[in-house]
Amino acid sequence: MNEQTLKSMLREADETAPLAAAQLTAAKVGVRAAQLTAVRRRRVALGLIAVIGAGFFLIQQSVPRSNPALTKPLVRSADPSDAVKEIALLSEKANLQEKTVAALLCAEGRVRRQAMTADLLAQSDLPEMIAENRNRAAQILLDGGDRMTAATGNPQAAAEACQRVLELFPESRAAQVASKRISQLKG
Repeated sequence: MNEQTLKSMLREADETAPLAAAQLTAAKVGVRAAQLTAVRRRRVALGLIAVIGAGFFLIQQSVPRSNPALTKPLVRSADPSDAVKEIALLSEKANLQEKTVAALLCAEGRVRRQAMTADLLAQSDLPEMIAENRNRAAQILLDGGDRMTAATGNPQAAAEACQRVLELFPESRAAQVASKRISQLKG
């Protein structure tokens, strides 16, 4: 390498050095800001944990005890009557907890069954199928009245069938037809 090339390379290095130093300083500042943010987040999380813990403690202290006899500590003694009392107290506690568990399980099962039923109804075409079957049944009644009229020549059978359709299926499509036929038979 000649001297001229070395001088030009040194000039280039001197010109780019402040830029590299600035980039390094910016990177250091970014790292420090990230570290400070992490410290702040940890402090906030610890503060929240402390507040939540204090809240649980206060709630626990403010909840009234349902039966003081059930919550008092058991004392061991040599007296057999104390042992009988302790057994009775433990039995009462066990019965109370058993009833609580049974009630919770019953309620949970009821809620689960209701949710499953609602899900099945929401997913199925059951309401539409029921409505369609109602319409079919109403139409069958109308057709039966028409056949009776055709067979006997008595329009009274058709009027009675139309009246039954109106009574049993007032919201069906056949009910509209039945009301028109009744008005035609009367008119």
